[in-house]
Amino acid sequence: MEKFERFDAITRIRNNSHFEKSTKQWAANPRRAKQAFEKICDMWNKDEKSRAFLKHIIAAFLPYQPMNKIINFEGEMGDGKFTDKYKQPVCAILGLRLMGIKTISHYLTTFGMKRMFINAKMITDKRNVYTAAEKKELDDYINEIPIEARTSSFAYFSDSSDKYLSKEAMVALLRFVELMIFEDNQEINFTIKKRRLSEYNNEFPKEKKLKENQINNIAKITTYGMGQMLNNKSFESLQKLKELLKSEENEKAEKNSIA
Repeated sequence: MEKFERFDAITRIRNNSHFEKSTKQWAANPRRAKQAFEKICDMWNKDEKSRAFLKHIIAAFLPYQPMNKIINFEGEMGDGKFTDKYKQPVCAILGLRLMGIKTISHYLTTFGMKRMFINAKMITDKRNVYTAAEKKELDDYINEIPIEARTSSFAYFSDSSDKYLSKEAMVALLRFVELMIFEDNQEINFTIKKRRLSEYNNEFPKEKKLKENQINNIAKITTYGMGQMLNNKSFESLQKLKELLKSEENEKAEKNSIA
């Protein structure tokens, strides 16, 4: 790939991106999303190693899969603690500790039940404010809840990476890639195209699959242009991909006509 070069538009992108507060359940925290976005921008321009890691994260977590959330981590005991064998996972971008959705739901549901019973007692007593004891009971329980549960810090996972992302990091990553595409950044375009080609390739039978270097060559050519990267092997790869796609379309059309 091309030698490492700083991307000048990063400063403008970094300073002009805003994240609105959402009313959706377990929505991303705008302040943290902004922090994640700034961290991603800094990683992109820091050095070759940081950029390579970020491109790995982009290729692994995009396109966005809303169902790729951890229900319960292996070793998670349901009380915010992990067995000695497992370390609590953290967000690859922000470094925040993460939990499974099941554990977070347990804490928040328990708190909701406690508050519901206290509210019911208030109605029975014809009051509209908590007593000092009731307020202390709720505050004490909130303070016992791990910060990861209070902030709903669940984890996104990828089948092609051992890293995890918080919801704020995922929102920031999507925004970053979107803006970089608008800026026509070739490295991002190459990463996305290679990922898409790999996904298409997974749909083909084993004997028809393209090799990794063929996918890489096609992504390079379609991103950076023919130029010096074009050779007979590249032509063969493009022709093979064209034939595979045409074959798949014919098979689908044939199945639809039978149906």
